[in-house]
Amino acid sequence: MVCTTQCMKAIGAAMYIIGFFAAGIAFIMAGVHYDKTPSDFHDVHYDIWIYAWALMIAAVGIILETEQEFCGDDTDRKWGYFAGLFELIGIFGMGSFGFGLAVYFSNAKNLDLDTMDVYASDRRDLSCMIAVSSIFYLLGAVLVILDKGLFNVASLLSYFNVLMCILLTIFWFLYADAMVVGTSNSGFDKAKEHAYVIGTILTLTGLAGFLKCIGVVSDD
Repeated sequence: MVCTTQCMKAIGAAMYIIGFFAAGIAFIMAGVHYDKTPSDFHDVHYDIWIYAWALMIAAVGIILETEQEFCGDDTDRKWGYFAGLFELIGIFGMGSFGFGLAVYFSNAKNLDLDTMDVYASDRRDLSCMIAVSSIFYLLGAVLVILDKGLFNVASLLSYFNVLMCILLTIFWFLYADAMVVGTSNSGFDKAKEHAYVIGTILTLTGLAGFLKCIGVVSDD
């Protein structure tokens, strides 16, 4: 049973790393493809689809990693249970709203510059919902610290995640604001810059996930 549990945690940690890393690279590519012509928006459409699916993989990783917390005794819920729950809600929200955002970058929603302006508010609203979802992930990271201890080595990843989630929330709101600037050069340039930053934050979060693997080994 112990071996099975450790294997599940290891697989979950690996999926977390792969999911966030792939989501980060995909969003950096969204910044690369974000340009001033409607045809380029279709490339962003595919990038954000990949971003959303990658975060779904990370969400499954959270489920596998915290399986014991979720399936444990209902009468004795600890901070770890609620931490995993908030992390799951946050990552699932960032991914699921990403699917919606991808739709509004498709060719059908961006036939010309006028159509791009019409659906700009929808892209803004979905980006804001992703920012709100990252706040849930932030709460999960804070609860992990409370569960493991404020001055515990095991809390290092959570401290890093708190910082990353704060930055992620800020830049998703900035990205959302850039959606309604219009088809001006400044609006496109801001969206590209924010996409690069968001992608970098997600990539760093994935790379930092190697601390989860170290945690699995130390628990063995």
